Amino acid sequence: MNERPTAVELLEAVRELLAGKVLTRLTEPPLKFQALVASHVLGVLERELSRDPAQEARLREERERLLGAAGDDSVLCEAIEQGHFDDEGRRRALHGYLLRRVEASVAVWNPSFLPRARATPPA
Repeated sequence: MNERPTAVELLEAVRELLAGKVLTRLTEPPLKFQALVASHVLGVLERELSRDPAQEARLREERERLLGAAGDDSVLCEAIEQGHFDDEGRRRALHGYLLRRVEASVAVWNPSFLPRARATPPA
């Protein structure tokens, strides 16, 4: 069942109100800064909720292929510390995974940091 407005639509409406009407009327610098931060957080939540679940699944599968077993990023960090990616081929595969993981995070937290061609989450 598609209930309207969706959570993303509600977040967008609040963010637009805050950024478009409230921020323009604030004159106190600390309060204006806090409102800017709140507006940014709402945008992050919008993008997080809009994220393609298949992308996360692909990244999880890629990480598990690198590890040779199930495990989260903390397990991957331990494997890196233990030298499991010291040879050139494994290091190259790790680099590719980490690049895709960081791009996916940046696409949520601040997509303007990505080059224009990569402003949408990588596949």
